[in-house]
Amino acid sequence: MALEAAYSFDAAGASVAVDYSGRGRDLTLGANGVQVAGGQVGPAFGKTGATMSVFSAALLAATQSDDRCVMFWAKGALSTWWVRWEKDAINSGVWGVLNVSGSMAVQARRASDDSLLTRPTGTAPSATPHHYCATYLRSSGVCRLLVDGVQTGTQSFAAGTQLTTNADRINMGEWSTTGPAIDNLRFFSSVPSDAEIAYFRDTPVNSSAGASLALL
Repeated sequence: MALEAAYSFDAAGASVAVDYSGRGRDLTLGANGVQVAGGQVGPAFGKTGATMSVFSAALLAATQSDDRCVMFWAKGALSTWWVRWEKDAINSGVWGVLNVSGSMAVQARRASDDSLLTRPTGTAPSATPHHYCATYLRSSGVCRLLVDGVQTGTQSFAAGTQLTTNADRINMGEWSTTGPAIDNLRFFSSVPSDAEIAYFRDTPVNSSAGASLALL
């Protein structure tokens, strides 16, 4: 199980979100990132303006892997990128989760960046939070989206297709609307089983997040 980072966003008012994976990839929230009350469990990530929070280069390097997974609880109808691996040369995300045309969706591009996998989709968050999990398994070429632990759709490249490793950064929260939005965010350089996804959905990130993996 390759958990690369885990954030609870529970330190309301603090400018840094601690990485509880044990890898030390703390997130400096930047000019417009905040930790505010009202998350799925305790406080959550929110915004005070348009500037997006940017994760460490170490996390970017670790998660541009053959197999990938990102998961989080989401709240609020925000029609834009939630978590994005961004490439400047094409001015777009090459992997990540966004709300497009009223649905949450996964976006993925193959290594050549010339093919967009469009898009397994699911119910968008609102005042009612939902848990989202996006996965890509290179051996099968299948990209999945699970909402509240239930698969809502798949899209496929040819088996063995590598996704791009040319993102310049991972950023989060493209909107400027205030209020709690993202909670219990985890990044993996592997694809958890459905049972593990359910475990993480129901287990808040905290200081024992790394140790809890041994229970699986």
